[in-house]
Amino acid sequence: MFAVSLPVDVTQVFCVYNADAGFIGELQYITGKIFDHAHCALCDITHGWAWKGREEWRQFLKHTRLSFQVVHRNEQPKSLALYTKDVLPCVVVRRGGAYEMVMTPVELEGFGGNTQPFLDCLSARLVTLGLSLIEL
Repeated sequence: MFAVSLPVDVTQVFCVYNADAGFIGELQYITGKIFDHAHCALCDITHGWAWKGREEWRQFLKHTRLSFQVVHRNEQPKSLALYTKDVLPCVVVRRGGAYEMVMTPVELEGFGGNTQPFLDCLSARLVTLGLSLIEL
């Protein structure tokens, strides 16, 4: 199980998938996707059918200065799971010990699986929260 232990002054961005981690979870999600009974808009945006993730997403994570934690619903720290209340997928910021929703499931669905518009919107939202994505 995934655990996060950060000082309260550290800003953390969580991208929470609406799918479970692990071999069984991945198999259930892929099977569900094929048979049209499982869906995660964030999975579509960051991975699509690419096992290692889409190149734009990987490059974004590689070059951002913020701490991103990409977690499946069964990997969420308890406090995050209580905050999201299974409103998944979503993007949440934790700073000062408090969580704030950055993107909801409906908003993520609106990107239609397109990575770059998601990254542009995410970047803009984080900047409006006063968070810098790159070192100056």
